[in-house]
Amino acid sequence: MAGLQYFNRRLILSIALTIIIAHHLLDSLQMKGDSINAIFWYLLHQQKFIPHGQSLYIVNYTLLPWLGVLLLGYFFGFFCRSESSLVIRKKVLLCSGFTLIGLFFLLRALNGYGESFPWKAGNSDLISLLSFFNLTKYPASFDFLAITLGPIFLFLAYAENWKGRVANFFFTLGQIPLFTYLFSTLIIHLAAMIWLCFNGKPLQTMVITTASYGKDSPLLNYGYSLATVYILWIVFVLICYFMIKK
Repeated sequence: MAGLQYFNRRLILSIALTIIIAHHLLDSLQMKGDSINAIFWYLLHQQKFIPHGQSLYIVNYTLLPWLGVLLLGYFFGFFCRSESSLVIRKKVLLCSGFTLIGLFFLLRALNGYGESFPWKAGNSDLISLLSFFNLTKYPASFDFLAITLGPIFLFLAYAENWKGRVANFFFTLGQIPLFTYLFSTLIIHLAAMIWLCFNGKPLQTMVITTASYGKDSPLLNYGYSLATVYILWIVFVLICYFMIKK
């Protein structure tokens, strides 16, 4: 990444789009075992749980397609900081956002390229809708990226004119996203471990091992309602905000 930032901006964009759109062509290549070649492939493009004794190594965020997403961020970072007018930036962001959202609905409706798992009509409209939006994140499918990056571009297009506390809130969190991500992950995990004590379970339960995914896992029925998850999410975001606020 350190070297790629010096590439021509159009080349960066081309590489990013190629990776994001075309990485599904590699889906049929699946490796097994824990050889050097297999581990390299897991890091590159295949989600994998690698048990080693009582330890468990999890590969979720593969280089493909996330390298493409990071490069796309490079391009739009350069573009938004350039001397292009607000009108041009807004048009590009709106066009990119609506295009990605449109591609998502088109490809998902066709049930073809863009997602490894096709959606199916269920017994109710709600079940069918949930199936339609049931997308692969590890590794991220093109459909997943399209329906997440698309709204983000629309948000950026309209948020540039924002002023006041709301704008400052997002600006503060956006200045150091890596710290926000890592710190939030830390406090969420610590909070979950502490809460285990109130449920009569040892702290070690939250240390993920091969047993954590077994039929007798102590985390099998551990969890909260969706409303509780969203409330906790807001609380942790606010904690991160006040930690980094100057």
